[in-house]
Amino acid sequence: MSFKIICFQANEAPPRQQRSRSPFQPVGREVSLPKPKVHDAEAPKAGVHLDLVVRDSKGTEIRPGDVLLFSAKREQLMEQLQKGPTGWSEELVGLVLSRALLVIGIRPDGDLAVAVKAFVTGDRTTVTVLRPETTKMLSHADQTGIDADGKHLRKGETVTLLDDEGTFRELQNRPGRNWNDEILPFLGKPVVIQFFDRNGDIRAMIGRMGYLKTFNPRATKKVECVKCSGGRDITVGSSVAVAVPLSELKSLQTEQFGGWKAGMEALLQGTLTIAEISCNVQVETQSPSCMVRVGHHGSDFWLNPVALRQTASPVLVLPQPSPPHEKHQTRPNFGSSTHGGSSLEQPDAAAKKDRKNPTNRPPIPILSQNTTAKQPEKSIREDMELPPSPNDRLPVSAKAPRLV
Repeated sequence: MSFKIICFQANEAPPRQQRSRSPFQPVGREVSLPKPKVHDAEAPKAGVHLDLVVRDSKGTEIRPGDVLLFSAKREQLMEQLQKGPTGWSEELVGLVLSRALLVIGIRPDGDLAVAVKAFVTGDRTTVTVLRPETTKMLSHADQTGIDADGKHLRKGETVTLLDDEGTFRELQNRPGRNWNDEILPFLGKPVVIQFFDRNGDIRAMIGRMGYLKTFNPRATKKVECVKCSGGRDITVGSSVAVAVPLSELKSLQTEQFGGWKAGMEALLQGTLTIAEISCNVQVETQSPSCMVRVGHHGSDFWLNPVALRQTASPVLVLPQPSPPHEKHQTRPNFGSSTHGGSSLEQPDAAAKKDRKNPTNRPPIPILSQNTTAKQPEKSIREDMELPPSPNDRLPVSAKAPRLV
């Protein structure tokens, strides 16, 4: 009798004919589906619904950064504020009814999140919720203007009002633009552009706190420089250095100038380059305070320009011209052919050396065809002819044939 031994390796199933006929039991498996990737740049911000399009009472599309006015009745505003997350108060109602509102974001339900004190005290944290159909567009976020010098202006930039009263009054001569004795002291002074209205005029904050004035952008000039410690103007690209000790620098770096940041101690050594100029409105004085941005070892810092002094910029030091250019300058100028033989003078000794190196030779000017221009052609032709050899016989001139 012979026996047949069947061996199975681990994790190997037996042949089909030797499997037990046990009842089939389905096994449930959990299959994990791949999750969609959301990049950081594509992630929506809080309070902003990217795919939602909302419009004001006139049908104009509203986007974050736009400026609106409340166009409905007081009762409708009270109803909205009562149902909203912030509630209502007399101060809030007064601000919404009388001030320009900055759109912070669009909620998923289609309502607008607006900052009610953005153009009063610069505060963008006091936010309420409004329905878009109860508002009307005052300014788009990307609206721009042109100043008196033809330079482009954007909101947030600083301009100065023209100092000539007659010119300023003439440019302000249109309904809706402000001119009164309150504006007179601000002529020639800087103001910050809050936004541009539907007519393209500048809305800026001067005088009493929270009240915007309207100016023709042609009656302003863009501010592209600020004063440093020495009273000199510095612009974007200027080379500067810290002009005060560390203790004074810390005292000058208040919050309105960017505050004090870690790593600013290293700014006292070396030269810095102005990368940007930014101005904000001081709530107390309603005048702009400008600060400058500098880069240092890959980090950016905002500084008070009063703490800086201007230095010689290495960018403005251009290399001297190469020697071949200096040699060319010693050559006589080829004037017009009407000046006679003055344009046909021979080159000097320095220019003759350039003949050995044809790459350093300046281009030969093209002379007009006249009597003076034929002289150099003759001299050049003679120079190209070889001198006669003494062994060669002189040519005998042919005699004229005799006529019979």
